Amino acid sequence: MDPEAYLIEIKAKLAVSSFIGSIDIIDERTALSDRGYFRAQIRLINGDFLEVSEYFVLEEGRYIPKR
Repeated sequence: MDPEAYLIEIKAKLAVSSFIGSIDIIDERTALSDRGYFRAQIRLINGDFLEVSEYFVLEEGRYIPKR
């Protein structure tokens, strides 16, 4: 799986969540073949607000979030 496909999968999972009211993608980077970055602001259906980000790197054939 390439970084772009990984981000498509993540966004699809967020889009079908029954807990999420809206999603605003703030930043998305997939220029390199083995890593990427994603940042979003999420408004939950109960009105709570989340800001999330993930930097990930391909290791041993799968993407691993980096901290």
